[in-house]
Amino acid sequence: MEFTGVAIAGKGEMGVAVVIHGLTSVPKMDIIGHSDTFVRAEVFVGDEKKPRTSVRTIAVAQGKAAGELSKKSGEKYDRGDAMVDDTLHLGELDDVDRRKTRVRFTVRNQETLVAGFIGEATITLDELASRTSHTLLVHLKNGDPTLRWVVPPTPCELHVSVVAESLPSSWPAPAAMLPPYRPLPYVAESLGRLSTSPSATADAPKSYPRHVLMMSRGTRGDVQPFVALARGLASELGWLVTIVTELAWRDFVVGKCADVSAGAVRFLPSGGDTALQTSGYVEQTAMATKTEVMQMIMLAASEANFFASAPVVAHQISRANADQRIDALISGFTMTGVGLMLSERFNVPIINYCLQPTCIPSTDREWQSVTPIETHTMLSFIDKIEEHSFTSHSTLQPLKRLFESNPFSTLSLPKLRAAFGLQSSDTWSAILGQALPVVIPMNPSTFTRPSTWHPKIHTTDFIFLRDKPGERRATLSDEVGLFCARAREQGRKLVVMTFSSMPISRGKMLACAVKMVSQCATPMSLIYVGKRQPDTVPTAVRKQAAALTADGSLLEVDRADFGLLFQQMDAFIVHGGLGTTVEAMRMKKPVAVTGILLFDQRWWGAVVHEKGIGPPPVHIEVFKSTCVSFVNKALDPTSDWARNAAQLDMGAEEEDGVHANVSHFAQLVESGELVPATRAARESLKKLGRSSVEMSLEGPPI
Repeated sequence: MEFTGVAIAGKGEMGVAVVIHGLTSVPKMDIIGHSDTFVRAEVFVGDEKKPRTSVRTIAVAQGKAAGELSKKSGEKYDRGDAMVDDTLHLGELDDVDRRKTRVRFTVRNQETLVAGFIGEATITLDELASRTSHTLLVHLKNGDPTLRWVVPPTPCELHVSVVAESLPSSWPAPAAMLPPYRPLPYVAESLGRLSTSPSATADAPKSYPRHVLMMSRGTRGDVQPFVALARGLASELGWLVTIVTELAWRDFVVGKCADVSAGAVRFLPSGGDTALQTSGYVEQTAMATKTEVMQMIMLAASEANFFASAPVVAHQISRANADQRIDALISGFTMTGVGLMLSERFNVPIINYCLQPTCIPSTDREWQSVTPIETHTMLSFIDKIEEHSFTSHSTLQPLKRLFESNPFSTLSLPKLRAAFGLQSSDTWSAILGQALPVVIPMNPSTFTRPSTWHPKIHTTDFIFLRDKPGERRATLSDEVGLFCARAREQGRKLVVMTFSSMPISRGKMLACAVKMVSQCATPMSLIYVGKRQPDTVPTAVRKQAAALTADGSLLEVDRADFGLLFQQMDAFIVHGGLGTTVEAMRMKKPVAVTGILLFDQRWWGAVVHEKGIGPPPVHIEVFKSTCVSFVNKALDPTSDWARNAAQLDMGAEEEDGVHANVSHFAQLVESGELVPATRAARESLKKLGRSSVEMSLEGPPI
């Protein structure tokens, strides 16, 4: 049966056209019978809140494709597919900026007693028109993937293609994707759909020496080291690297890997949106809390927050495996338990790439999971209680198991493992007990290695994502360059303060900045680099800041090239992220770590203090009372901080650590000693028979 799109916005049958081929794994919304699913497409131009065009398909009973397949195979199962094959016309769009125009596909159920929203997927018009076919991951309003609750859960995907003949003649012709688009239920779009390699449109898929799949979720700091490693594995070894992470990082991943000289780096979405999910009042309040108790709770829940992505990553592994067999999985800190589970399920070796070594358990007394900081200046005994009770792994591990085994959650780790046919397992007990490899991208001299770690936990070297050759600017921007030059002409020292993406209020930042510039014993100028937060700044602080800005001793900018800016600085105030802190330490100048101090940010503050180049880490609210003493000592060339910093060796400024990390991973993969996590429940999968479990995990039919 064929359906015709219904034009709501008056565009009729004109302009850009897309074909809604259908959906896979649509959640069942109706209690009786198949759900009636339809798709609405809306076009948003620029910052417009209302869609310029809105068109929808006629409702289609899901399960049609699965029913046909059941008749042919004689098997009884329902994948929840909805075959649509309906053309929607988005209207005349030749006058819009394609990069700033969004097409949002919303999936709803037409006949239901409850809310019919199933999920949505958004793509820019530029991306939509760049290729003939697309497979879009459908997600909920909070960014989590829409899942069909079978065993195991499977992600809902929308399959669309653009009608090339409907595109304006002035637009580039869309690239044809290979293999050709297959009708449902055999949709299997090539991995090359987001490849940076020319082979994406070749007549046959290219073969690579090795194929590794990386999984990581979180902030840019959680993803960036994986991108640097992926570029190295592709360029130096010619490997194929598939990165599974949040859709928000797609352009970042693809853009940064566009210059690989060999191999290929490819992207697949994991579902989830960390930035969106941490932007609420409750989450912001929790992150701003200073106590070790809250730090311990957030650390214990850090992996459980991302369990919704586990079924999606499993689906992407089966898809990537169909393109070329995966030789190893590489999981990040926030996906450790998920990586271990999928290694066991797919029988693929696993390597943990750990950017936060304090999460690795040890019984050594001095090895803490949470680094304590001073938070109760008037009630120091509370700090001592918290340090004694809420900093050790003996507290973290039981609390972590509690969050990950939440009996009220449909996505607890035991339930996920059972859905994949696996027995329950404690993540770090399994990693340590089976001596699975863990790679920490840090110089071995950074910290004292716990005595209880097994020999396959290795430190390599700090890894940085440098700009592409020729991309880095030779000079700072005019505004920043002139600010620094003026400070030098006036005999002022230069200090930089940056908190990266951490939500530090502008009022707190300016209060510290004004005190340091106004009260420092050494004449100084301060530049703040970061997003200007929208909070209201107290009148007195705002007026003082304006006066200091006017006389050229204070500057606020959204961004700057740290590789160039840091070379100009005499002292650093940073939030404690690995990359920024190490870059600052390499300048051989004093460093202070402050901010909201989440997780490893406290640990890096402790490293700075232990190296003798700065004070202990303190929360931004405490830093206000200590900031002047910091700059007084930091800018004194005779201070022990200055002397120790001048002698500190954290690696050469220009060294990105990529080769050292690539060499280590190459040795691990080529050694032949890598093994998957133990598959203790292999036989339990056989008991399930050929059900939706096997169908969803074996990969798309070829």
